[in-house]
Amino acid sequence: MGYRSEVAVRFSDNAAKVVKKFYELDKQIKELIDGAQYCDDFSSILWDWIKWYDNYPEISAFMDMLDQIGCEDYGMIRVGEEYDDVEYYGDPPLFDMYVNRSIQW
Repeated sequence: MGYRSEVAVRFSDNAAKVVKKFYELDKQIKELIDGAQYCDDFSSILWDWIKWYDNYPEISAFMDMLDQIGCEDYGMIRVGEEYDDVEYYGDPPLFDMYVNRSIQW
């Protein structure tokens, strides 16, 4: 089954245009985004239960794309299954992104 994560990323308007071009040109990025639970015109993307391993080609391609975009034009958060497994990329606060834990029943 493997370790799963929730991953959300938001892009500036200009960066969303770049992501759309990568989507059109890169098969691995297209496959990854097509598997997202939510994609709002390439400005917001959410994967709810994904194996987010750096050595997967599609994840590596996506992370390489983020490096080319620049950290001021996106915010990304990955939340793993473990309580303390949270990673931040880019500038999530700039895009009103944060982790909120709560108790529900």
